[in-house]
Amino acid sequence: MAKTKPGVSAPKLKAGKKDLHSYTIRGTNKVVRVGDCVLMRPSDIGKPPYVARVEKIESDNRNNFKVRVRWYYRPEESLGGRRQFHGAKELFLSDHYDVQSAQTVEGKCIVHSFKNYTKLENVGAEDYYCRFEYKAATGAFTPDRVAVYCKCEMPYNPDDLMVQCEGCKDWYHPACVGMTIEEAEMLEHFVCFECSEDDFKQFQNGFHASPVSDAKVGGLWFMMRPSDIGKPPYVARVEKIESDNRNNFKVRVRWYYRPEESLGGRRQFHGAKELFLSDHYDVQSAQTVEGKCIVHSFKNYTKLENVGAEDYYCRFEYKAATGAFTPDRVAKIKVTARILQVGLNFIKGNSFNHVNSVANDHL
Repeated sequence: MAKTKPGVSAPKLKAGKKDLHSYTIRGTNKVVRVGDCVLMRPSDIGKPPYVARVEKIESDNRNNFKVRVRWYYRPEESLGGRRQFHGAKELFLSDHYDVQSAQTVEGKCIVHSFKNYTKLENVGAEDYYCRFEYKAATGAFTPDRVAVYCKCEMPYNPDDLMVQCEGCKDWYHPACVGMTIEEAEMLEHFVCFECSEDDFKQFQNGFHASPVSDAKVGGLWFMMRPSDIGKPPYVARVEKIESDNRNNFKVRVRWYYRPEESLGGRRQFHGAKELFLSDHYDVQSAQTVEGKCIVHSFKNYTKLENVGAEDYYCRFEYKAATGAFTPDRVAKIKVTARILQVGLNFIKGNSFNHVNSVANDHL
């Protein structure tokens, strides 16, 4: 089956034929009714099925069935192509109508509204969603404006995990706020950088809180004053902030270790701004907090155009008592590769020297 070209009027259903309210898909017990969404066999093998909404069903006296449909377009079929915010199951309801043989109908599907799709607990193969209408001839969309989220100001893609700030209620991609997906999934609370700046200002000014009340935390990293003068500041992730009725502040933190603070020490492949997220928790006076910083995922850190003094990165979790790392496979692969390379250079060097010495003996 091939779609007609956009802008070409769909063939009219011939007069004298009988309008039907339903049609049973050949070889199945699935009944298609006017208004249902269906999957239709494409002309090119290997392409996904076309999706259409049935507008009319008719048959002649020889039981030849025709369906008048309104096509849904996939993003890659539109003039603008697929964009980053388009979900895998996203469709556009076009103004492109067509008439096709009912034998090209392969099955039924459901095209949800965007809002209802995001509420589905389980998305099946037959579930799609639509949030735009599309003019096939011009490439125009309705609506032409949608809400955008995160620092990247992109529309919501339901396939992507996002975290909501408890302050401003905006949604953020983990990568845009320096977190991995795994870290985001473990969060119990999250406050974006802008809101945490406000919290920090309140915190510095001694904001009033009821006795032993918690401040919002998440996505908040502090540099803390070390006990030894001359040492770089400690880095910690804030887990909890509390104060009593005398405005004495305490922070519960999870320490980041620098490589030289770990049992194995600093290695050649450790970057100057590398940290390990440890399982070492602590409670400290808030007066030891010197400032804020950002601990990026390793992947996001490598994408920074300018690395500031407050930028760090973390690619390992670290057990302070045992010196074990997670993941341990990355570290082992890198160390093994380095040992093999050093060994290879050593063998090559010996072989080269041995050949030279033999040659010299024969001169």
